[in-house]
Amino acid sequence: GLGATDAIEALYARLLPFAGANAIGHTEGSLGAADRYLGLLARAAGHLDEAVAHLDAAVAGNRRMGARPWVAHSQADLAATLRQRGAAGDVERAATLEAAALATARRLGMVALAARLEPSGEHVTTPSAHVTGASFRREGDYWSIEFAATAVRIRDTKGMAHLARLLAAPGRELHALDLAGADGVAPAEAADGDGLAPRRLTDVGPLLDDEAKAAYRQRVGELRTELAEAESWNDPERAAHLQAELDAIARELAGAVGLGGRDRVSGSPAERARIAVTRAIRSSMARIAQQHPALGAHLEATIRTGTFCVYVPDPASPVRWSD
Repeated sequence: GLGATDAIEALYARLLPFAGANAIGHTEGSLGAADRYLGLLARAAGHLDEAVAHLDAAVAGNRRMGARPWVAHSQADLAATLRQRGAAGDVERAATLEAAALATARRLGMVALAARLEPSGEHVTTPSAHVTGASFRREGDYWSIEFAATAVRIRDTKGMAHLARLLAAPGRELHALDLAGADGVAPAEAADGDGLAPRRLTDVGPLLDDEAKAAYRQRVGELRTELAEAESWNDPERAAHLQAELDAIARELAGAVGLGGRDRVSGSPAERARIAVTRAIRSSMARIAQQHPALGAHLEATIRTGTFCVYVPDPASPVRWSD
């Protein structure tokens, strides 16, 4: 905000090694992806391409964490940066990002961000003015897509079929097993990768074998002895490191052992389907974004993947999809 270029460049250099990490404030708690702040610094320094790359990473990183407020902030920052850069497709993509950020801000009661993004404010947030209709239809080995007055053709893959099902049912959560069972693939099967041969989604055994659990138990005993010694010697730094390792082991065991001490198994049908379907959808979205950036931004803002997948368009600027 001060426009102190030398300080901005110095801060950017200091923060750059932490790209991909998450920022924490001792009073605020989580501050979301560090890439957001790298993007803001890069924009303030006039490095708009680098700013867009960082803010793209911030949106993706915050989305992976489920940090919805920070996703909205990052989308708004990215939209402002795209408008400032003004390259081909930037304004259209910015409008889509602003609409998604505004929808989240309204749902979560983020008053300041919502006021900043309201249509009556500084930014135009109605991409529906550009999108009067859209289509997503299969034509043989390709999908023909029209969005924001631009048409593209994308080769058919499992991920494209998954996207078509989600777009046809806005707001409806579809289980990954249901999506994996489309097109004749049994629900207990899923594609290996994006469009390769299906394989059975069977369990592949416990997350931790008996030998690993025995090693963990031995280490826990050693750590407790060392922790007691550190506390008796009034060595808080050593005690903190030992407690951190104990906490890490506890988290590992909690993820591997369920109620009653029963082993959790890896590779359950639902988990394998979640991984395969998410990978297929994300791969197809990446290909779409390469050919149609505005649509790529729209899908990134509205498609949620995981055990349940859903397409959640902004009610303030709905898109009417036809096939």
